Order: sequence, then structure tokens, then C-alpha cells
Amino acid sequence: VMRLYHQEGAEAGGIDVAQLQSGAQVSAPGIIWLPLEAREVRGALCVMLVAPLTPAPREGRLYESLAQLTTAHLERHKLQAAASHAAAVIEADHLKTTFVTSVSHELKTPLTNVTATVTNLLETDIDPSRSDIRDELRRAASDLRRLNDSITGLLDLARLESNAWKPHMDWCSVEEILSAMRDHLPREKRGRLHVEVADGVPLILADEVQCARMFGLIVENALRYAPTPSPVTVRAEVEPSSTPGDPPAYVRIEIDDEGNGIAAGELERIFEKFYRGRAASSICAGTGLGLALSRDLVTVHGGEIWAENRSPKGARFVVRLPREARRKGKSDA
Repeated sequence: VMRLYHQEGAEAGGIDVAQLQSGAQVSAPGIIWLPLEAREVRGALCVMLVAPLTPAPREGRLYESLAQLTTAHLERHKLQAAASHAAAVIEADHLKTTFVTSVSHELKTPLTNVTATVTNLLETDIDPSRSDIRDELRRAASDLRRLNDSITGLLDLARLESNAWKPHMDWCSVEEILSAMRDHLPREKRGRLHVEVADGVPLILADEVQCARMFGLIVENALRYAPTPSPVTVRAEVEPSSTPGDPPAYVRIEIDDEGNGIAAGELERIFEKFYRGRAASSICAGTGLGLALSRDLVTVHGGEIWAENRSPKGARFVVRLPREARRKGKSDA
């Protein structure tokens, strides 16, 4: 009968592994140390004999085989860890490159436009009441709003990624959340939005401000990619409990547009940071952060979000929120 254990390091179990360069060592009756050796001795395998305390001569090869198997297992584990680390470094580098490319363009373009507009207005002797000047100012305001949204999105995403954001949970009306979302849309887009809240939708425990922001990101995405002046419809309804007689546990909100839909292979990828579909890239500029941020906000509220295509055309985003949210961090997602 014997007991085995292994330990890595310069000193394993109180023995200096350098002493094992020449092979197995006996440190006490019934205790045999064998080197865990690949390209060099990295640790030791200790064989503790219970009875008898003196090993039979033929058992030496068995102990050496055990040490070799242990070494092979440890080496394989280290190689897998190194491969995972290398893959993570490559992915981080790719995200960094995508971030720099996307954000540089998205921040620089509106800033350049605003600078040109304001410079032109300052250097020209014009009547500020002229309609064309007011149009220029409206475009400048739109560019500034786009710039502010991009910066806000980056900051919010960073806070969510680091678990630094703490939601302020309270009982909220879904209808009021959607109304606040609508009020924050640009005035010229509000006419395209139709909101329908079914009877009996209960209050939900949520952060009202961030929920309104989350729905705003999804709705603005739908308005951006659906043709003008096609409508975007938001419907909220209660999901009956799976147990008869129990109160509803979830609220389901659907956002429908009449655009060209989403390619089948992109239905999940559109929620990735900085990802923009091939069709989306040709329609308008963007950072690819809106849907990623909305997904993280839904996750923090313990909910689910997914996209699907409608028939005969258009896309649908479905948000499923629990009535009583259990806050999740990034590690739970």
C-alpha cells in the first residue's frame, strides 16, 4: 500500500529538487522522492509507503512510470494554459486595433464637421436668422449629440466591464421607462416610434434611467437601419408564470422594424463589442457599441436579449426582464 502526492517548485515537500538530478532519493524510511523532469527538474513526486516500508526491487520502474505520467500531465496542462494565454493576447490585440479604428473615425468625423460649421459661421458676415444657417446649426447640434453618445457609450461600457457601475434598483413602470426613452430620442425621430404596452404589465425592479437608456440604444439602432419614414414598434407584455396561480415573473418587450433584417450568421455577433454587420457598414457610420452596451445592461438586470428576423421583412429585438431583477456582474454573464 502506498500514498502519492506531487509538488512543484525549487523546494518540494522540504526537499531541494536539485538533489534529484541524479535520480530518486530516500529521505526517510518508506518515503521516496522522484524527480518530475521534462527539460529540467521542476518538482518532485513523493511515494509514501505504508507497508512494507522497503520497496521491492521490481517496483522501481513502477515509481518511475508514475513520475513520468505525472510530468506529462503537468506539461500538457502548462501547454494548454500557455495556448489559452496566447489566444487571449491575440484577441485583446484585435479588440484594441478595432477600438482605435472605430473610435478614431466615429469621434473625428462629427468633430471635424462641427469645427467646419462653426468656423464658417464665424468667418462669414451673415444674418443668423436665415433658414440655411439654422439648418447648419441643426446639423452641428446633431454631430455634437453623436459625439456625446459615442463618448458616453465608451465610458458606460468601461464601467460595466469593470463592475464599477452600481444600479439604483426601484419598482418602475415599464410604460414610464419607455416614455422616458422616447423623450430622449431626437425630436425628428419620435414620430416614427410607436409604443404599445399591454394591460396588466406589472412593475419591475430595475434601474429606470439605465433601462430607458438600454431601450433607447436598441430603438435608435432600429431607426438608423430601417428606411425612413418606416415605423419602429415597441410592444410590452407580461409572460404568464409557468406555475398556474403564480404572479407573472417576466416582462417581454419586442422592438420591431421594417428594414432588411439581419444576416443569419450575424444574429448573435451583432451584440459583440465593435462588431458591425457587413450591410450595416454600408448604410451609416457607427462604433458597434450600442447593442453590446444594451446587452450588458440587460444582463446586469438578470434578463435576456436576442435578435431574430421577421416575416416577410424586418428585424425584431426581444428583451426579457424578470419582475424582480437579480443583479449580475460580468463574471456571471
